[in-house]
Amino acid sequence: MIFQVFASDRPQEMELLIPPGPAMLYVEVGSFLLGNTALGPGKTDFVSGPKPLPIRGVGQICVWSIGKTPVEPPEHCKLVKTAPLSIAPGEVVFRLDTVGFPSGAVAYRHVHPGPGYRYLIKGALEIRSDHDSTEITPGEVWFEDTNSPVTAFNVTDGESQFVRAHLLPRDFLGKPSIKYLNDEDHDKPKLQSNHRFREHVVKI
Repeated sequence: MIFQVFASDRPQEMELLIPPGPAMLYVEVGSFLLGNTALGPGKTDFVSGPKPLPIRGVGQICVWSIGKTPVEPPEHCKLVKTAPLSIAPGEVVFRLDTVGFPSGAVAYRHVHPGPGYRYLIKGALEIRSDHDSTEITPGEVWFEDTNSPVTAFNVTDGESQFVRAHLLPRDFLGKPSIKYLNDEDHDKPKLQSNHRFREHVVKI
């Protein structure tokens, strides 16, 4: 099984097929129609089925999907990343949420118990692993694997925010997933905020 993400590179009119589920989608800009469901800016949906599902509209979206083989990127979606799943087969939690960083916020060195793709929609972040450091700007996607230590810094004067889709062990349904690694960080102020859009138990 693989975990894949693609996003439209700019707001535009488009008609594309959401891959057979499970898949999560987030509308960044504009308005789309998924079946009979209208989705506006900041709205999300979850799809799961044996066939691709058409979506139409004008704007910009990001889609995360799980499948046995990679799917071809839709015509209007230029950003595609793929990773093998580093999580045991079985029932897992597929979660879509946002994390916001006000000015000066730091997500101290931490891990999550499952893999996930993050999509930055506002501001800029420095993502520092144990091996390197990368600055992320709006429209960019990055991958964090299971139990991979990172520290995240807001490097702007305003808010930075990303949308995240990740897979977690079944026991994390309804629970936070972050685990801080350094004892000295446990009692430091945590300025970042989290909003959970949706989560579903799926079988991989």
